Amino acid sequence: MSYKLKKFSLKCSLCDRASCSLGYCDMHYRRYLKYGDASKEVLVGGIPNTIHILIDLIDKIIPDSNGCKIWPMGINSAGYGHFSIKNKCYNVSRLLYKTLFPGDYKGKVIRHKCDVRSCCNIEHLECGTQKDNIHDIIKRNRGFFGKKTN
Repeated sequence: MSYKLKKFSLKCSLCDRASCSLGYCDMHYRRYLKYGDASKEVLVGGIPNTIHILIDLIDKIIPDSNGCKIWPMGINSAGYGHFSIKNKCYNVSRLLYKTLFPGDYKGKVIRHKCDVRSCCNIEHLECGTQKDNIHDIIKRNRGFFGKKTN
């Protein structure tokens, strides 16, 4: 007497792949084991996950008396916070603003309302042109004007 094994062709309850365990495909089963929820959306790849790390880090920074969240990691030579993604450094305030408010920023700068270059509080950032930035410098008396004396 010969027995034939029945081949089950059950589908994953969340997608069209074949299920392997608990009614989930391999990918969803691994998510279930790792997160306790097979339907949890997981961003794959270096950049989206790194952006989430950046935002989580900024959320944990305690604001100072002016409400500024001073970037605790690397600061570049100009005084702005920088963050590396795949061995490329980005300005923290610009990266944060462009992530939270996607759009076309060609020819635009991210300005600090608080005048603190290392501040990464999104409430202190605004988009504008370089001309707006120069007007801020003049209005707030931050620049060097007149003749240079030796």
